Amino acid sequence: MQRVTVYLKLRVIGAIDSMVGSSIKSRIREVSKLTFHDEDGVPHVFTWRTIQTWLSIYKQLGTQALVSATRPSRSAANLMSIIATCKRAKVEPFAYLCDVFRRLPAAKSPKQVRALLPDVWKPA
Repeated sequence: MQRVTVYLKLRVIGAIDSMVGSSIKSRIREVSKLTFHDEDGVPHVFTWRTIQTWLSIYKQLGTQALVSATRPSRSAANLMSIIATCKRAKVEPFAYLCDVFRRLPAAKSPKQVRALLPDVWKPA
């Protein structure tokens, strides 16, 4: 599946204003019924949830935030999120990750996995 360009995302977001509807949600649902063509002429139809997400990102963070994140940047963001969670739980992140990576393969039940989350984790 090819990535959607920022240009196409902005066209979809722009279409919301031209739709008839009493609420933003109803206008987004109307836009989700349309077919948009990218720069190469390939047709795209987007779900209302996708359009709603793009609109929210655009309103909060602007155009640059609509650029699709690369895998390395998503991985870095996930790691930073784990580290921040550890710090909030007053857990040393490196020790936590080393222990969890060692114990996670042996966790067989949801309860055992839950015990490995930073807020309830106890070192082995």
